[in-house]
Amino acid sequence: QGIISGLERDLGAGARSLKLIQVDAAINPGNSGGPLINRFGQVIGINSSKIADINYEGIGFSIPISEAMPIIENIVDYGYVKGRAVLGISIVELNSTNGPINGLPSKGVYIASITVGSDLANKGIRERDVIVEANGKEIITTDDLLEELEKFSPGDTMNLGIYRPENDKVYYVDVILMEAQS
Repeated sequence: QGIISGLERDLGAGARSLKLIQVDAAINPGNSGGPLINRFGQVIGINSSKIADINYEGIGFSIPISEAMPIIENIVDYGYVKGRAVLGISIVELNSTNGPINGLPSKGVYIASITVGSDLANKGIRERDVIVEANGKEIITTDDLLEELEKFSPGDTMNLGIYRPENDKVYYVDVILMEAQS
């Protein structure tokens, strides 16, 4: 029926948390990213997820437009979200299944690729290295690393513990964060 049944619902995603609008409107695969519209035709949210469980029927969640608008405006104005710090890498979260079978730890984030010109590349870090620590915090999952990155701005320096599987050693390196351009 499109009834809003809750505001600021906390829907955790790993270490990260979002404050969402809870609605009984159907949010099915393919609906994510669509608008949640009020009776006046105003967009009040961006549909994002639903609870898929036999004990629940028709519980969907939308990102409030107040949270989405700054991001939307940045994308329209600049083509990306300004002020987001990134390391300039593509990563894969390691676990007990994909790590040991590839000669890697069972936790941390594997560096799959490095952006040319990133400070990590300039510091001798290479593909196949594993990030195991950021600013003294153990990195077990991708969310752990993203949570640390959110504390920084482009141009800030972050200290990383990098495990190199070839010699079974952890190196510590200070890297200057880049601004996300996508």
